[in-house]
Amino acid sequence: MVAPSAAEQHYMKSSMVDSQLDLLEDPVDETDFVVLDSSQSRENMLESVVQTVQDALAA
Repeated sequence: MVAPSAAEQHYMKSSMVDSQLDLLEDPVDETDFVVLDSSQSRENMLESVVQTVQDALAA
């Protein structure tokens, strides 16, 4: 017996994810957002977020 893959067990099919991504809008006229470079390591992204929050709290 072959176990189903994790993707087969997931409730959201890839086409649903694609449709959600298609609905994303650029943050025009928004000031409370952070852009993360997803090509960075998880640690670097976390460091960037922490620094951004610390800077915002210090202001």
